[in-house]
Amino acid sequence: MTLGSRKALKWGLWTAVLLLLTGLQTAPAFSSVVSPVLGVAVTVSVLLSESNEIGGCGFAAAAGLLWDVSAGKLLGYYGLMLLVAGVTIDWLLANFLRRTAGSAVLLTAAVTFLCRLVDSELYLFIWGYAGENIGQVLGEILLQSLLTGLCAGVLFPFMRFIGRRTMGEEPSSLRLRHPFTPENPRNRRR
Repeated sequence: MTLGSRKALKWGLWTAVLLLLTGLQTAPAFSSVVSPVLGVAVTVSVLLSESNEIGGCGFAAAAGLLWDVSAGKLLGYYGLMLLVAGVTIDWLLANFLRRTAGSAVLLTAAVTFLCRLVDSELYLFIWGYAGENIGQVLGEILLQSLLTGLCAGVLFPFMRFIGRRTMGEEPSSLRLRHPFTPENPRNRRR
């Protein structure tokens, strides 16, 4: 299997998971309760699993556009927000964070909270539609963010497994790549 076909398989499987979970999220059973935004959990998991920043940000923008269509928002509304979140996450990964399940949980909860807060500000708060229910709206946003973060904790190992399995990478361990032995030419003193 060539490198190009392995990459296509990886991105195809990730896209299939995104489409499946977004379809599940829009099912009538999920619309009656405060449900997690599974598309954000998949997106952050892909961003943490992928080393290619451009591909990860493109996936984030596409997932945001899918969220726009499934939520009935203006096309590009969530797409732009998830693109900015993808660029921010890539910058945080390059400078501060590690690619762990804990990072996936925290970043997913933060992205969901910020996206839903901006959405509520533009659609409810600024026009006064929330009225006296601002606390209830903020509580639902917080609950949805926490649920989405917990879903990311489950999805991140699965998405990382897909990426490693399709690309043929071995999981990293604490072993040295070139063990220190006297006969190893890399270990000779100069």
